[in-house]
Amino acid sequence: MARWLALLVLFKVASAQAPGDLLLIDRLNELVALRFRTPVPGQLGMSRITTPSSMGKQFHAKRANDRDFSPENAMERELIAKLEENRVEVGLYLFGTAVVRSTPELSDYRALKGPAAITRVTIRNTLPDWKVMYPVARRAMARLQGGGGGFESVLAGWDIAVRPIAVE
Repeated sequence: MARWLALLVLFKVASAQAPGDLLLIDRLNELVALRFRTPVPGQLGMSRITTPSSMGKQFHAKRANDRDFSPENAMERELIAKLEENRVEVGLYLFGTAVVRSTPELSDYRALKGPAAITRVTIRNTLPDWKVMYPVARRAMARLQGGGGGFESVLAGWDIAVRPIAVE
């Protein structure tokens, strides 16, 4: 039986949204999901997507890094380059089934991690705090567990794309 993780990707562009931006976000989801299907020892969850490692704790970005995502291959480098060329700010949260049972006050790192800056053009301090995103992630996981799929929404000036990742 698969257990669920999900990506909550926030994105916005400096100018009018290009029609292909959501397609680029979907491609980002596919490439991140591929990372989960090809595990690396010592890198699980958010640590499989971003640096620094957050194994066993909440994710805290290193402010010295211009982004928290390091492309691992040519497909990822090409996608990130295209997002940055289009001036798409991208932030990412990862959440699991614990988000349904936990509360933001518990700071449960298994429930929700983020935000992480995926592109260099992302202005970190404009990404919504994870406590703001917690209810969104909770509703999204309940929907996914109920058989629903990914969806798009808007919050605080950010477009949101939620995508499930089934992990064995």
